[in-house]
Amino acid sequence: NLVFGRSMLNLLLFPILDILSLLLLFYASKCLFNKRVALFSAYIYGLMPSYIIIAATNIRFCIGILSFLLIMFSLIKFARHNNARSLCILCLSAVLFYIYKDKAGKLLFLILPLCVFMALNINFRKKLIMCSAAFIILVCVLQKSTHLQGKAMTTLQNLISSQKGFN
Repeated sequence: NLVFGRSMLNLLLFPILDILSLLLLFYASKCLFNKRVALFSAYIYGLMPSYIIIAATNIRFCIGILSFLLIMFSLIKFARHNNARSLCILCLSAVLFYIYKDKAGKLLFLILPLCVFMALNINFRKKLIMCSAAFIILVCVLQKSTHLQGKAMTTLQNLISSQKGFN
């Protein structure tokens, strides 16, 4: 748990990370709702006993909370603007969350692509759905055609072997 060795920075690191998570919660709820709701949610979160204990002790749970709130905030920003910067922050925070929360991180990597897909613009989403449907149809046609080609080859081989038998 000692990130900076035996230093005074270890006493300050986790409270600073918890203050950052409080600010992220404020900005995320401000983006979703309004300033009053954001202030109330940050106030409630800041006064929770478990939050105070996590901020006061030297445990790494606050990094998981911070990375999850960063995922939430960057997903909100990506849903609003669809820019690459939000997507990069989203990916980096998802990797950080996976590092610190292994079991929950596996579930996150199953859910996060669906959330990113739903956050895309409607026009781009329609194009992506049409392209993926065309790709699936193409794969099915190619698979059927290879299946038919395989049947044709076995039929020809049977025909050739039967011709050899008559000679």
